[in-house]
Amino acid sequence: MSIILVAYDGSLVANKALEHSISIAEPNDEILILMVIPKVDSFFYTEDSNEISIEEAKNNLEALKKKYEHTGLKLTTEVLQGDIVKEILSASNRPNCKLIVMGYKGVSKIGRFKLGSVSGKVAKLAKKPVLIVK
Repeated sequence: MSIILVAYDGSLVANKALEHSISIAEPNDEILILMVIPKVDSFFYTEDSNEISIEEAKNNLEALKKKYEHTGLKLTTEVLQGDIVKEILSASNRPNCKLIVMGYKGVSKIGRFKLGSVSGKVAKLAKKPVLIVK
């Protein structure tokens, strides 16, 4: 069984990336939906700093998993906290991971900045193939 890692942030393009992953997956593939919550430096922490709690992220991913269970594919979810690029790359180093799929940009609630640089960095540094979905 091979793993398709989908870097997911809840954006429209992340949803497209997930749907594309499902469409290209083989029957024995596992789709790992990974959400990384950035760790916020406590010096800069404010009430609005965390875009989503870990528990809320887990609940959102479980609902997403249920939405696509009709596909018959093995869907797993994981929520990590840390540097987004490093966590995606680390997760992709699993032995059976054959592909990283992600949207070309995402939007974070932290300062409402675009995360297009994440897909670029992952594509540049990954040891596995990366599919960037528009």
